Amino acid sequence: MFPVVFQINLGGTPLVIGSYGLILGIAFYCAYRLLEREIILNKKNPDLAFYILLAAVLLGLIGAKLFYIFENFQEFRSAPLQTTFSRTGLVVYGGLLLALSGCAIIIRIYKYSVVEVFDLSSPAIAVGFAFGRIGCHVSGDGCHGIEAYNLLTLPYPNGIVPAFSPVYPTSLFESFFYFIIACSLIILRKRKRPSGFIFAIFLISMGLIRFFVEFIRVNPILVFGLTQAQIIALGLITTGAAILIRQRVHLKKNRS
Repeated sequence: MFPVVFQINLGGTPLVIGSYGLILGIAFYCAYRLLEREIILNKKNPDLAFYILLAAVLLGLIGAKLFYIFENFQEFRSAPLQTTFSRTGLVVYGGLLLALSGCAIIIRIYKYSVVEVFDLSSPAIAVGFAFGRIGCHVSGDGCHGIEAYNLLTLPYPNGIVPAFSPVYPTSLFESFFYFIIACSLIILRKRKRPSGFIFAIFLISMGLIRFFVEFIRVNPILVFGLTQAQIIALGLITTGAAILIRQRVHLKKNRS
């Protein structure tokens, strides 16, 4: 793997450009351009896309780091500064939850429907996660799976968190499915859907992917034989299903 793209010295101070940070920048840019397109096509203020991007970047990174600290509090207690400012240690669900909360506030400020804009944002979020997971793979940041010896596994000897034995490249698996989700959501948006439908499908799809990938990932069991990520994934699936059920009930009431 290639955790460092290049390194230059500026007056004796090394400037390191990491592969994860570089690809994460690409992820945010691609997500922003796709969201901006969706917002313009739906005749909304294009400035909204920029402020959603700003909230997603800032709150997403803060939330991802806070959730990592929560998961690894003993590590944080022993080395708080190193844990807080390390290039590793980002929990994607923490970033998603905090970013969505901040984006909801911004959407309300613009006086748009939060659920409607979340529908528009879902394909962009999926694209962002797809590229972000490629960054995890290229940098070898430790988001890999369990050790195994088959055609689907590979080592990460030069990763930020090295794995010298073959392991499942779970980041690549997630990236593949996120691209499929993004394409599927874009296709679904071509037909008129109830407000919240696209976002619900995104939540369910995201939850299902992470729930099953966790069975081959290296994460500690939290409760009932499930990891923290699996519990959050079940929460996403339940939330998405609740949105769909509510829509169905509302539709039946309107028809009766």
